[in-house]
Amino acid sequence: MLVLFVIYGLIVARFELGIFFMIGHKLDDLHMTVLYICCGLSLMVFLGLMYALIKLHQFKTVNFHKSLATELFWATLPFLILVVLALPTFM
Repeated sequence: MLVLFVIYGLIVARFELGIFFMIGHKLDDLHMTVLYICCGLSLMVFLGLMYALIKLHQFKTVNFHKSLATELFWATLPFLILVVLALPTFM
């Protein structure tokens, strides 16, 4: 009798777990997409930092105080990064 329950459980699990495998596959695809986006953003930040260090190291002082353009850039950039990361979750 126990063997029949085990066989029945395996048959039911085989058919009912199929949807979980499909959802898991979609979650894995989403995870990899976000991973690639994060790696791309990290690479862009690193390259920007290297460019700034190499090209702009000769300037001793740069005045960024009370610069509206700089403030807007630093305020909107994290928002745009979060939007780019959130887009794949809605598709």
